[in-house]
Amino acid sequence: MSSFIKADIDDAALAEASIDYLVASKAASRLREGDATLWGKAAAAEASERLGWVSAASDIVDVIAQGEELCTKLSTIDYSRVLLCGMGGSSLAPQVMTNDSPIPLIAIDSIHPDFIDATMSPESLAQSVVIVSSKSGGTSETRTQLAICEDRMSKAGINAAERIIVITDPDSELEEHARLRGYKTILGHPHVGGRYSALTVFGMIPAMVAGAKLDEVAPSVFQTVRALSRDSADNPAIRVASALKIAVERSGTAQFFSPELPGLPAWIEQLVAESTGKDGRGLLPIARTSKTVTQTGGMVVHLREHETSASGLDADADAEMTVTGPLGVHFYFWEVVTSLLCMLLEVNPFDQPDVERTKRAARGMKPGDLLSANVTEPCEGLEVTVGLSKAKPETLDALLTEFIGAANGAAYVVIQAFLPERSEALETLAKTVELRSGTPATVSYGPSYLHSTGQLHKGGQPGGLFLSVYQKAAHDVRVPGTITSLGWLCETAAMADQKVLRGLDRQLMALRVANTKVLSLLAQHL
Repeated sequence: MSSFIKADIDDAALAEASIDYLVASKAASRLREGDATLWGKAAAAEASERLGWVSAASDIVDVIAQGEELCTKLSTIDYSRVLLCGMGGSSLAPQVMTNDSPIPLIAIDSIHPDFIDATMSPESLAQSVVIVSSKSGGTSETRTQLAICEDRMSKAGINAAERIIVITDPDSELEEHARLRGYKTILGHPHVGGRYSALTVFGMIPAMVAGAKLDEVAPSVFQTVRALSRDSADNPAIRVASALKIAVERSGTAQFFSPELPGLPAWIEQLVAESTGKDGRGLLPIARTSKTVTQTGGMVVHLREHETSASGLDADADAEMTVTGPLGVHFYFWEVVTSLLCMLLEVNPFDQPDVERTKRAARGMKPGDLLSANVTEPCEGLEVTVGLSKAKPETLDALLTEFIGAANGAAYVVIQAFLPERSEALETLAKTVELRSGTPATVSYGPSYLHSTGQLHKGGQPGGLFLSVYQKAAHDVRVPGTITSLGWLCETAAMADQKVLRGLDRQLMALRVANTKVLSLLAQHL
């Protein structure tokens, strides 16, 4: 049986024993049948409530019909952008699907006051459709964004019921909230976790509202579902899962890049890291561009849409693995691969215990917990609030020397940034740290990463080195109906993450900066 997905893998990257084990265990066919015992007895109860994504692949036609019906209802509204409020897996897939869409889709995946002010100004809201996406309906960041959106629409005289769409699971608090206010509401499959929801209403509906054409997704996915259910050594999902197990054993990291499908490596990063990163195990995928693949970052995986690259890049020359197929097929394929890899690693792919640990730490923090004693200021506007040792660096030279020195012995480096926007300076810093230390480095943006890769940072293999960067807001924003503010919530999220990492004996340095100019100065000082 042919498949829309093709995987070319170097022989040296294949683990025949793992392939034989998955075939003999009938893992592929059992997964297709929804067998919750694949990951052991301890995981069976939760797995039985989280395998809906396997059968949901058969419902894509219905999802597209729902999207078309919604788009028809929205045709009377003049909007030039889609604001998607969602964290982690709830927002990453739609971003990948809308790379070429006619209407920009902007992910509201932060609660930094400056970011919210920039993206949710009254002028922006008047030109936008706002999609609020939360499976549980209780994601605190998403509910906070919704409260601010409602408040600002009310003050600006904008009809919220006309412009707000809610996507959530049945019987959630968010569903009740939406129904009471007359918002257009779409209900998801209750037995699909957020990071496995790309081919459900959570992934496809926001993309369709932004104008993405997804008509060709269903036929290719249907055929691929059948092909990936075969218990055969030539099943590409079995082969890729076995290769990634080698990547786990070699370094715990792998490099994914895709000039043809931008954003797909970042989606895979959160799917694989959060699913595998627990019990002291796991794989950290690092999203790359073709120009930044390095010899130190682990196995190189090239993701393609067509066998002949439209970009003209001969990127396969550096790749140990090349996976080719349409975007919709990639989503289902990598969900299957991740599930099989978790079986090989003997971890539950559907829980996220350390994500919950960080949430509890944030809820338990008090205002005084954010005050740091013995803060040093290596330059104006940059404070070291947590050092790698008791003696915090007092100059930029000392800061960079100490951090790069620590990176030499680390398994990987993550810069965790709570900023109002992505930072080229931090991307430069990560590249330089990697070049000088030989240790793979990446940048994650909070609080969204707390709902994805943050699980692996804490629950996966130890040995990571972390640089937490929090930027003070130009001014704070009060959360309507509460006694708190965005500035407090954002800084609390950063501090809670630091607290949990330190409690796990992870190496951590934390910086508090006044503005992006300070970050540029830090990068220029390298």
